[in-house]
Amino acid sequence: EPSYPQELNYEATLDELYRRQDALGKEISIAMAKALELSDVHFFVDKTGGDSFSTIRLLRYPGYDESSWTAANSNSGDHSWTYYDDDDQTGIAPHTDFELFTVMHWDSPGLEILTRDTQSWIKPHTTFESDSSDNPVFLIICGDCLERFTNGLVRATPHRVLQTPHDRMSIIRFHALDPSAIVEPLPQFGSPKYSPVTMEKHMRTTMRNIADGIPSWNT
Repeated sequence: EPSYPQELNYEATLDELYRRQDALGKEISIAMAKALELSDVHFFVDKTGGDSFSTIRLLRYPGYDESSWTAANSNSGDHSWTYYDDDDQTGIAPHTDFELFTVMHWDSPGLEILTRDTQSWIKPHTTFESDSSDNPVFLIICGDCLERFTNGLVRATPHRVLQTPHDRMSIIRFHALDPSAIVEPLPQFGSPKYSPVTMEKHMRTTMRNIADGIPSWNT
């Protein structure tokens, strides 16, 4: 079990972060239900109880050193090299998140998202005033579950992380549902294009596909 200097108050800080992120996730879920004009604004909230698969990850992406990087060590266990593709510039290959939505915060460039209209990769920080810790930026992207609930009206956001010469830090909140929650197209969004699935089965299927080298957004 890892230990940390007592003066950092690490556990208490993370517990408070989880609490605040839970509260933020609830408000975002209600806002999404309202935007989709659902009759029950707590539709998503009611599917995210204390047993949900929601998680937070504190990630460090080490700076890219071409002299020491090889395909052999790219899967060494650090999250920044967990996935890679044939593009030499990519640290984490394109994928979508299997949860309802994801809240992202970062301290330097590297993240890119795929636009729906032009199918081109853009750096989301160019949309905002700044991409530094002095002027924090939060980005909310849609996950697979939201796409399934809306029968494809709202699409999950493909994204990737480029290799960068600088270290990069990010805090990621994956807002998921309870394991037994049924994810299926709601009737107001037309004839179903997706079959019903539980949150747990969808998560395990996606993780198995990723382990097999199948990008989640291509399945």
